Amino acid sequence: MRNHCKDHGTSCTARHIIKALSERFEDRGGKRYLYSLFPHGPVYQASRLAGLPMPPSTLDLSFGSVH
Repeated sequence: MRNHCKDHGTSCTARHIIKALSERFEDRGGKRYLYSLFPHGPVYQASRLAGLPMPPSTLDLSFGSVH
């Protein structure tokens, strides 16, 4: 994850990270496997563990909310 963000710089978004991680762990189940490891969101939790700043749109509080 650190290498991906280092290579992509400011274009390192949550969408790109989840896609790259899903492809990397495709043999183990892809996105489903990542969510089993990181139930609060793979990008959010992996960013914290890797010591990286949260990519844009990692925590969209309005997504899925009902008003």
